[in-house]
Amino acid sequence: MPNSRRLAFARTLALVAGAAVLAAPLSASTPAQAQSATRARASDMTPDQLLADFIHYVKIDQRELAESFGKALLELGLTPGQFLALVEDTPQAQVRFDEAVRDALRDARLQPIAGELSRLLENGRLEQARDPNAITRNIELLSGPLRARTLARQRLIEAGQYSVPQLLAAMLNPNDPVTSLEARRLLRDLEADAVAPLTAALPRLGPAGQEQVAIVLGEIGHAESAPFLAELARSQASVPGVRAAATQALARVSPGADARTTAELYLQLAERYYAEPRELTRFAGEEHQLVWVYDPAVGLFPTPVRTEVFHEAMAMRFAERALREDSNIAGAVPLWIASNFSREIDSPSDYDNPTYGVERRDAMYYAVAAGSDATQAVLARALADRDTALALLAIEALSRTAGGAALWSGTPADKPLLDALSYADRRVQFAAAMVLGNARPGESFPGSERIVPILASAVRDAGDRFAIVLGRSIESEQRLTDMLQARGYTVVGRGSTLNEVRAAVADAPGVDLLVVDQGRGATEEILRGARADAKLRVTPILAVLPYDDMSALSTTTLGSSPLVRLMRQGVSESQITEGIDTLLAGAGWGQESAQDMNTRAVGALGVLRDIAGGRSALNVGDATAPLLSALDTTSGGVRLFVADVLSRIAERRAQVGLMEAAFAAEGGERLALMTLVSDSAKRFGPMLDDRHVRRLLELASEGPDDEAIAAASLLGALNLPGRSIVPLLLGAD
Repeated sequence: MPNSRRLAFARTLALVAGAAVLAAPLSASTPAQAQSATRARASDMTPDQLLADFIHYVKIDQRELAESFGKALLELGLTPGQFLALVEDTPQAQVRFDEAVRDALRDARLQPIAGELSRLLENGRLEQARDPNAITRNIELLSGPLRARTLARQRLIEAGQYSVPQLLAAMLNPNDPVTSLEARRLLRDLEADAVAPLTAALPRLGPAGQEQVAIVLGEIGHAESAPFLAELARSQASVPGVRAAATQALARVSPGADARTTAELYLQLAERYYAEPRELTRFAGEEHQLVWVYDPAVGLFPTPVRTEVFHEAMAMRFAERALREDSNIAGAVPLWIASNFSREIDSPSDYDNPTYGVERRDAMYYAVAAGSDATQAVLARALADRDTALALLAIEALSRTAGGAALWSGTPADKPLLDALSYADRRVQFAAAMVLGNARPGESFPGSERIVPILASAVRDAGDRFAIVLGRSIESEQRLTDMLQARGYTVVGRGSTLNEVRAAVADAPGVDLLVVDQGRGATEEILRGARADAKLRVTPILAVLPYDDMSALSTTTLGSSPLVRLMRQGVSESQITEGIDTLLAGAGWGQESAQDMNTRAVGALGVLRDIAGGRSALNVGDATAPLLSALDTTSGGVRLFVADVLSRIAERRAQVGLMEAAFAAEGGERLALMTLVSDSAKRFGPMLDDRHVRRLLELASEGPDDEAIAAASLLGALNLPGRSIVPLLLGAD
C-alpha cells in the first residue's frame, strides 16, 4: 500500500535523524525540506511505531519531527477506542504518553496535536467505561469473587451516571438479593452522579422502588434531591412507608426544608441550575450532558443535551415543576423567561434541542406574553449577573410591552431600566435610552438627564469599537495595537497596568475589548481591577499568558468567567484573532454590517427628533455637542438626518454648526443643509455671525442659480435689517 511505503520511509528518516553520525546530511537540507521528507516517509509506519516516535521526539525536544509523527498518527483516523487500545497494548506507552503530552502542551507548535491525542485517549477511556454491555458484565460480576467484584465496582464508578439505569434495575430486582444489595451500595457511592437519574425515576416508580430510592437519596445527602423527596413525603397518594422514608431522607438532605413549600424547593433548585455551578455539571469539558427521563415501560434513559444549553434546560424544567405546584409562586416566571432567553443565546447554530420541542415558539414570544413586570425582573437579573446579551433581549421585550410612567417611576434600585442607563456596555445603555426616549416622559426622574446624550452618542459613535491594550513590553503593546487597529478597533489607551490607562478609560465612550499580555500575577490584578471599575465591569477580556500561568488561572473564578478568554503566549496572530471572535461572540458582539449601524443611528435620531418636536421633560439640547461631532463623521442620509435634528435645537451653536457644514458641502448636500439652516432660523430666529451673512450674500450674488436661490431664501428666513440686503440689490444693477 502507498501509505505503508510512506510510513516506512518516515521511520527510516526518523532513525537517521536520531543518529549522530548521519547528522550532517540531514542538517544540510533546510528545516522545511527535512520536515517535508519526514511527512512523506511517515506513512509506511504502523500506528504503534508512530506513537513511539511521537513520544520519543517530544522527549528529546525535536519539535519538527514530533509534529510530523503526531500529525501522521492523527491522520490515521483512529477511533477513540482504537487509540485507547493502541496506548494500552504498547508496553510502557501509557506512562510515557502522558508525560509526552504534558511536555507537548507547553509548546505552541505541538499543543494542538498533543491536545487532540489527549482528547482521543480520554474519549476512548470514557467510551470503554460507558459501554452498556460492559456495564452489564460488570454488574453481573458484583455477585462474584472478591477480586472480580472489586474490579467491577471500580469500572462502574468510572462509568458514573451512565451506569445508573442498570444499577437501578439491579437494585429493584427481588430475584437477586446479593446483586441488589451491591447495586444499592454502588448507587450510594456514586454520590452526586446518581442523584439526577434517581430523582427523575422517583415519581414514577412503584411504592417499593420509591422507598428504596428515597433511602439511597437520603444516604447520598445531596440537596438536589430535596424537592423530589418533599413532593413524595407530602403527597397523600404516597403509601405510609414511602412517606416515612421520604420524610426521613428529606431531613438529611435539607434540614430546613420544612420551612419551605415544595414549589419553593423546586424554584430553589431551578435557580441553582441557572447559576451553572460546577457541582451540577456532571461531565465538565464534554460536549454533552444528560437529561434523564423514566418510563415504566422502558426504564430509566438519558437524553444527551449540548452542554451550552443543559443548565438552561434544567432550570426551565424545575421552574415549570414549581409552577405546577404553585402557579402564583413569585420569581418562577421571570426565571423561566431568563432561562429561555439564555437557551437561545447559548444554543449552537442549527442545533435541534431535544428538550425544547418544535411546537414551542421563540423565547421572545413568551417574554412579551408574560408582561412588563416579569420582563423587568429578567432585566434586573441580567444587570446583576452582568449578562449583557440577556439584558439586551429583556429591554427589547420591554420595548414591545411597557410604556408610561411605569418605566421610570421609583428608584433605579426597583426600576432596572433606569439602572441600565449606567450599565457598562454601551449597547445596553442605548437600548434602555431608546425605550425611555420613545416614551417621551413628561416629568424628569433620576437618570433622565442621561437619555438624550446616550442617544446622541449612539449616532456619533455608530460602528466604533474601542479597545485598551496592557502589554508586558512596548513591543508587545505595539504588536497587539497594530493587530486590533487592523481589525477596525480604536485603541484608546495602552500601557502595562490599569492605572496607566485610567484617564483613557474615563474619556472613552466605552471600552469594548481589553487585551492583556502579562504573567499570572499581573493578569489577576488587572482582572480584579477591571471588574471593580464601573466602565470595565462587563468588558470582554482576552488574556495571553505563559502556558503554566494560563492553566493555573483557568481554574479560578476570575479566569473561568465567560467574559474572559485565556490564551497561551506564543500563539499566532490568527489564533488571537479567532480567540477575540469567540470571546466577543460569547459576549453578544456579533459582526455588524454598515446597514445595521445605520439602522441604530437612524433609530436614535428618530427618537431625538420626536423629543424635539413634542412635549417632553427631556432636553434635546443635551444632544447638541455629540450631534455636531456626528455631523463631521457621518455621511449621506444619516448626515442629513443629524442636520435635521440640529435644526430643531434652539441653540446658537446648532445653527452655526449647520451653516458651517453647508459652506463646506457641495452640490445637493449644500442645498439641503442651507434649507435646514433656514428651518432653524424660522423656528428660533437668526443666530448666525456677520461672517456667515457676508458669505451668504456672496453666494446669493455670485453662486450658481440653485445655490443663489437657496442662499437668498436663507437670507429671507434670517429676516435681516434692510441695509444688510442692500449690497445684493445694488449688485443686481
